[in-house]
Amino acid sequence: MSNTFWLFAFLSVVTVYGKRSTVTIPPEYAGELITASVDCVRDTGVDPDMLNQIVQWKLQENDNVKKFIFCVATATGYGDSDGHVVVDKAEKLLSNSHKKKEEFKNILKECNKISGSDKYDTLYKTAKCNREKQPIVFSL
Repeated sequence: MSNTFWLFAFLSVVTVYGKRSTVTIPPEYAGELITASVDCVRDTGVDPDMLNQIVQWKLQENDNVKKFIFCVATATGYGDSDGHVVVDKAEKLLSNSHKKKEEFKNILKECNKISGSDKYDTLYKTAKCNREKQPIVFSL
């Protein structure tokens, strides 16, 4: 039960900063994120109780966390094998009429220019950039 709680905490937004819009992930995408998260907790050895720290982005920068983020992103198709966000897929999380869709897309592209020491570090830094700059926060 504790693992389920932390999984949903990871996929839900705990805090919203500034004037960010909160957008509910469409059900057709939420299932794959949940499944991938459960599988990636097992595959990477990340402590499920640490997922709350990931949501708040108050975590130690370590290899298991980076591998977990990479695992979820690539398993769902939101990340590529080089550690960058797949912009075309990520933008589908927003309706075409969302007023911040273009800004969201531009920040995805901006953050995708980041490179790290390897594919895991690259995706970690890309995710961190998006966490800091995006006008939108997703929740289930």
